Amino acid sequence: MSRAKRKVFVANMRSLGPVFDMTPELITRVAGRYPGVGEQIECEFDYDLENFDTGIRSAEILIGWEFPRERLGEAAPELRWIHLMGAGLDQCLPLDWLPARVSLTTSAGAHAIKAGEFLATAVLMLNNRFPAFVTNQRTGHFKPIVSAPITGKTLLLIGVGGIGGAAADRCKALGMHIIGVRPSAQAHPSVDEMFDVSQLHEVIPRADFIVISAPLTSHNRGLFSNAEFARLKPGAGLVNLARHAVVDEQAMIEALEDGRLGGAIVDVEDPDHVAWDQRMWSVPNLVIVPHCGTNDPANFKEYILEVFFENLQSYLEDKSMKTLVGREREY
Repeated sequence: MSRAKRKVFVANMRSLGPVFDMTPELITRVAGRYPGVGEQIECEFDYDLENFDTGIRSAEILIGWEFPRERLGEAAPELRWIHLMGAGLDQCLPLDWLPARVSLTTSAGAHAIKAGEFLATAVLMLNNRFPAFVTNQRTGHFKPIVSAPITGKTLLLIGVGGIGGAAADRCKALGMHIIGVRPSAQAHPSVDEMFDVSQLHEVIPRADFIVISAPLTSHNRGLFSNAEFARLKPGAGLVNLARHAVVDEQAMIEALEDGRLGGAIVDVEDPDHVAWDQRMWSVPNLVIVPHCGTNDPANFKEYILEVFFENLQSYLEDKSMKTLVGREREY
């Protein structure tokens, strides 16, 4: 006799906008790409937690982003797996609310295609001194600045997951030398040299450009601060695609003001939600992207669901899921 279908509760939130709206039609369409997998689930759809308490009670799997975490263990006795609709996890930390029986996965990698393109663009902008041109335009100065081609220059990637790996692919194609830093020091085909996080200070002075895409955890809050900026090659450029708290803003501002940091491009959270140093608006050679550099409104939802269904296949086969979160490492 065949096993009953696994119940999936899909917790949509209207406040997140259409880019996160997981509809029955969309899930059915993406499920069709995974024969033998999609047929093993049945979905219940909810909006704004209107039926959360009743629906989650019998669910084995939850897809969502915002949901009442603190009482989940009691409210969802059948729950075994939560899949987050985004790649970030910091809004869920610490993970002391997560029942021991429940696995947690993210949609890490769903941003990778657009993020790789954005990060390569940002590195090219830094190489061609666009932050300086923006500053000069703002202050009414017509000042030519020239720069050498990017081929042969060195890029340091801090964080080589789906996004950092995509940046490595794009920038390697530009002829750059790629250095990576990740906790595992695991090799990547587009990274020429890979180092452990403990070796970060050794490699910072070698970089012409630094891209940070590491997740925010309790282990790397303030990862790039005064000591790291002090080790920069003079005039190096920085791209921060990580969360606001990974880079010490005050240290970055001071490095821009004294010229150690030649330019920076930061994709940061809304200042209404995260306190900024107000000098960010006027500091020279800084370009602020309002946390949209990796957004792909046409395809992002499908990428999220592709990650989900790949994980679902592993889940059904009792294998480790690709984007499974480690409780200790927090990503």
